[in-house]
Amino acid sequence: MTMRIRLLSLLAGAALLGMSACASDKGATKAEQPVAQAPEQEPSELEQRIAEQATGSQPGKVASIDADENKLVLSPYSPAAGEAELTLEDQTPVFRGGEQVSMNPEEALEEGSDVNVYYQSRAGEPPLVLGIAILEPEQARQIQEQLRGGGAGEPKA
Repeated sequence: MTMRIRLLSLLAGAALLGMSACASDKGATKAEQPVAQAPEQEPSELEQRIAEQATGSQPGKVASIDADENKLVLSPYSPAAGEAELTLEDQTPVFRGGEQVSMNPEEALEEGSDVNVYYQSRAGEPPLVLGIAILEPEQARQIQEQLRGGGAGEPKA
């Protein structure tokens, strides 16, 4: 009986190790998801790390931001998506042109700002913002065209 319990414990441990290895292989999962990329912007090393840690990113316009309530409301560019409420931490890095410009989104952003929000999904709670990239007007326009189906003569992204 003790031998059977040890064997089951070993098998359960091996299964958990296998699942955690699969779960940590986010590259394959992210590669399969179509995401509109901001053109001609070289992200900093910190922004790249945040993007890798994030379970997703969403381009859109800031609908509202409230640091007192740790809340960001994003109006995504994607026509099918509705406004998204996300949770901010006390300090959240904000990037522009690949460089970090602030740790305080409320100071760096305003309603209507074009952004790409990197977030971490959480069960039963709004997603947590890991970082925010401010988009240049041309980047925002190109992403919106990609999401609408490619724009004038461009292939659909």
